[in-house]
Amino acid sequence: MSTANETSIEYSSTGRAGDIVRAIRSNQTWAVQSRAEMLVALADFEYFGLAESFGETSTAGWLARELKLAPSTAFEYVSVARQLPDFPLLTKAFRGGEFSYSTVRFLLKHLSPDNEAQLVDLAQRLCFTELRQALAGLGSSQEAEREPDYHHRVRHADNGDVIVSARLNAMDGAAYLAALKIAQLSNYGLEDVDEHDLADEEKVEELLAEKQAQPEVDPAEELEPVPQKRESFSDALKRSFSRFGPPVKDDMHSALLSMIAMVRSRPVSDLRAPGAHVNIMMTTNGRTWLPGNLAAPSETVKNYLDNAMLRLHLLDNDGVTLHLGRTARFVNNGQLRALLAVWNYQCAMPGCSHTRFLEVHHIKEWSDGGSTNLENLIPLCSSCHSRVSNRQAHITTNGRDIEFRFRGGRRFVSRARQLPEETDAFTGPLVPQSAIDRSAPDHERGGDFDD
Repeated sequence: MSTANETSIEYSSTGRAGDIVRAIRSNQTWAVQSRAEMLVALADFEYFGLAESFGETSTAGWLARELKLAPSTAFEYVSVARQLPDFPLLTKAFRGGEFSYSTVRFLLKHLSPDNEAQLVDLAQRLCFTELRQALAGLGSSQEAEREPDYHHRVRHADNGDVIVSARLNAMDGAAYLAALKIAQLSNYGLEDVDEHDLADEEKVEELLAEKQAQPEVDPAEELEPVPQKRESFSDALKRSFSRFGPPVKDDMHSALLSMIAMVRSRPVSDLRAPGAHVNIMMTTNGRTWLPGNLAAPSETVKNYLDNAMLRLHLLDNDGVTLHLGRTARFVNNGQLRALLAVWNYQCAMPGCSHTRFLEVHHIKEWSDGGSTNLENLIPLCSSCHSRVSNRQAHITTNGRDIEFRFRGGRRFVSRARQLPEETDAFTGPLVPQSAIDRSAPDHERGGDFDD
């Protein structure tokens, strides 16, 4: 029985891998073009009101019956088809198979006659994940037509359960998630916690990690503490990044209940709300966005600059943090958090959107003289970091640019730490021979930092 590696080698040697890739690409292009032509025809069907000719009152109803589509899919198709005639450049690129239906749906939320050419060009150069980041803060052209219904509603189900629903703006939502993080910490007790530490995001996460690391002991059977092995800097960094952000899904319910209990047990109205610590990114030309919520319009975020308890990251033209506003206790971990904020708290590899289990990679290896400074660091998820380590991908710098190279010749370039764009393919080896020599088994790497 052949292994996966043996199978991969066999495919490569026979050219079978190339046939498979060509089949995937050609069929994907055909599928996109077919859907585009279907939607163009559907736009005509809707324009001429043909549904009534076939015994239906709406185009969506006819689609659901004729093509056996789910009603939600039918309504979505009609919505997209109605908008295509208003955007000829988008429709032309879509019919040419230049980007997917998912990209078309996403672009339609932001398109206007004035920005159509710019956004279509952007979609042709970026992966979908990077396109979402590029349009962070732009806002939705559809949302602008109606005022958002911010609310908090409570209703009772038939069995007596209480059903809660809410909609908050981006900044209030960030403060809510920060409060949940403190509530999660309260599950382990706040008696030994300085209340000023609760206003510091990094300190809250450190305290939470310490509490979670403590063994659970029956009070009647308390034993002498077992000596703990000192945590390495590498493990501390991994733990810190994996824990970033709001409580994970499994902890959300208990965190909400704890927050309710905290309010009921200590109903105090302070002048400054603790824990509403929010990171805001701003470029030198004034564009702002909220890491972790790229859909938040820039204007909404700007409105909170003077009112929220926040940390403002001012980025220079190279994408490096120039200034960290309202900082406290910033040491190495704080600088690395600034690195994550520059990359929107997610893996920097093109096409990857992982936000947990992030590691730090030295672009110029530490053992080869690379510095542990922001300009030489890049966040990668554990999977993408493994791809670099296993020589399936390679990351290097060329002046202000960061270049991502992948087996097969594909190449992406992040110019001044902006979103990586696909560029001309490369030929020759993935990694220079000198880098391959450094990865030999007899080479001893320095220290235990993630490199």
